[in-house]
Amino acid sequence: MHERRLPVPITVRLREDGRYEIIDGIQRYAAAKELEWETIPAEVVQATDDEAMIMALRLNGISVPPKPVEYAHQLRKILSRNPEWTVGYLAGTINQPRDWVIRQLDLMKLHPQVQKDVDAGRITVRNAYMLSRAPQTWHLEFREAAAVLSYDEFCAKLLPPLKAWRNRIVQGRQKVDEPFQPVASVRSMKVLRSALDKPSVADILVVENKCVTFADAFRLGVAWALNLDPAAVQAQSVAAQRKLEKLQQQEDRRIRRRRREAGNPPSINQIPISKSSFKEPKE
Repeated sequence: MHERRLPVPITVRLREDGRYEIIDGIQRYAAAKELEWETIPAEVVQATDDEAMIMALRLNGISVPPKPVEYAHQLRKILSRNPEWTVGYLAGTINQPRDWVIRQLDLMKLHPQVQKDVDAGRITVRNAYMLSRAPQTWHLEFREAAAVLSYDEFCAKLLPPLKAWRNRIVQGRQKVDEPFQPVASVRSMKVLRSALDKPSVADILVVENKCVTFADAFRLGVAWALNLDPAAVQAQSVAAQRKLEKLQQQEDRRIRRRRREAGNPPSINQIPISKSSFKEPKE
């Protein structure tokens, strides 16, 4: 093959095993292979796994990757290896919208069998995004529908039961399928360094949690660094309960508004009373 046939070279990196990995230009490579070209121009760059992933996302723009769940796992790896990064910072680094990165990460909530279907192309990415909003216990039940229905058809099938399920939870008539689970998040580097410089932090943790062995103290330290110590877990639980109560209040307001619009005013017991409801008469 004459290299002039491919004016834009592909971008590759040399891996530790001595093989080359394509970062940008997989379609050009596949076309050249189909045409039985022997060589194509390539630019070799030095890049770590994280740098290669970031370069691939930058060079390929907003197009959906061939294996979205694999990309989602790689994005999660980037965040775990860089605990000080936020989702917004990662989005800025790879020149992608923050919402797009969040949707990619949401794919990791899918049931493992559904994740394989997404990467194999049996389930479209848009249907996968929608299915990730449902409890994981539903995923296998809606797996076939996600594979055969269009996006609009799948939304019409999934959204009504999903909305009803959420309303039952808000109204306290159904327990959440998945119990509260604390979310691990690495404390900021500033906080970690402060704890390292002030041994009193460790002393307080060990005493409050009644650690007996060095192993208990070590595990507690790791849990604290990940915001999974008892105090942090309790704080997450309280925040989750407050969020649920806020959703309940929002649902109550919607119910009262719908009743007013229907010409059925709320009863006196349903009207919230606050200090602002009463005004002192003017003299």
